[in-house]
Amino acid sequence: MTSSKKLHSMFNLAPAKAPLSKAIQAILAGSRAPNPHAPPPPRVRFPSCSPDAGLLRLCGEFQDLHARSFAAPDDTNEWEVLLSRRWEVSNVIEGMTPISPAGRVAKAGVALVLLEENADLDNVGERFAVMALRDLVGSVEA
Repeated sequence: MTSSKKLHSMFNLAPAKAPLSKAIQAILAGSRAPNPHAPPPPRVRFPSCSPDAGLLRLCGEFQDLHARSFAAPDDTNEWEVLLSRRWEVSNVIEGMTPISPAGRVAKAGVALVLLEENADLDNVGERFAVMALRDLVGSVEA
């Protein structure tokens, strides 16, 4: 298994838009400490009345695991554990239907990460999907 960094260079992609993960994390869980070994700040708790509270929490966890997997050395036990947990979380997210705009953008951010890692960019449909998701998720940065 190869890391996202390696996949981006293999497909001659621009970096995975580091601001994407940062933007989604900022929206979902506040700014992250720049030091990956620093203890994480307290998680933002979403009100139980929010229709997408569970989805937003899981999307935040996914983005956090994704960022931490970039900081971990490739092909190590830590890296494998982070990716394994990330796949578990993404499988749960896949079955959830967002209700709010924030939920749709957060789920699109997860989809973008997974698509960028696995897309065949020679396929016009997959390349277009990556670009459309980047536009959607990037719209929250404005």
